[in-house]
Amino acid sequence: MRFKEFEGEWGENALGDILKIGSGKDYKHLKTGNIPVFGTGGLMTYVDSFLYEGETVCIGRKGTINKPMYYNGKLWTVDTLFYTHSNVGISPKFLQYVFEKINWLKYNEASGVPSLSKNTIEQIIISIPKLSEQQKIASFLTLIDERIATQSKIIQRLETLMQGLREKLFTQKLRFKDSNGKQFPDWKERVLSEVAEKRIKKNTDMSVKVVFTNSATLGIVNQRDFFDKDIANKNNISGYYIVNEDDFIYNPRISNEAPVGPISRNKIGKGVMSPLYTVFKFNAGN
Repeated sequence: MRFKEFEGEWGENALGDILKIGSGKDYKHLKTGNIPVFGTGGLMTYVDSFLYEGETVCIGRKGTINKPMYYNGKLWTVDTLFYTHSNVGISPKFLQYVFEKINWLKYNEASGVPSLSKNTIEQIIISIPKLSEQQKIASFLTLIDERIATQSKIIQRLETLMQGLREKLFTQKLRFKDSNGKQFPDWKERVLSEVAEKRIKKNTDMSVKVVFTNSATLGIVNQRDFFDKDIANKNNISGYYIVNEDDFIYNPRISNEAPVGPISRNKIGKGVMSPLYTVFKFNAGN
């Protein structure tokens, strides 16, 4: 894919030939100000001096080495974060997208905490077009990034709205009316076992081979897809519960996303779940 007004081969360059890598420094001797200090985890604090001013792309030296960050303005970086400067023939914004394409973990130089060195970065070969094509590509991708950011804010607002409405609906502070404009009957408290039945059928004949897991963020998913490998021993799932579509699964594992453990509805077909989970289905009419 290429914009039609451009042609010709892209050139290959080592990063060290077209830019310089700057090292971050300690900031604790500085006073509080309005200049941001960045580390591999993002914004850390604000100080009264800057290490570099202008467009730059930062990349981790130690720790998180695969999250490049573009910035334009005055900034300070700590010693775990490199920054680029003195570019020759490459747009900083285009460089951001180049850096996002690079598999930085492939260049990790440590067996423990991931690490990069200036020398390693400088030797990486990249392909770049003329500056005008770089700018066209960067502008196009930036436009998509801005759209993603806008949509993300809309989603966040809708999630906040959803949370507030759900709280009001389930505490009955907000109620709907029927088609005749009348209030629905009062809610009744019921024990779960009165309206649902527990699934206890096990996979004794090994007829079902698909193993599910219940993720707090994704709901019911195929275990292989979630972990990118089989966690359960496929030869030892005879004691797993059989799960049908529309069954509910409770995962007792507590997390920030699910403070009492996630309860999810199965919408991906038939599978089996570990007996550590509780599987149940609502009776007809409930």
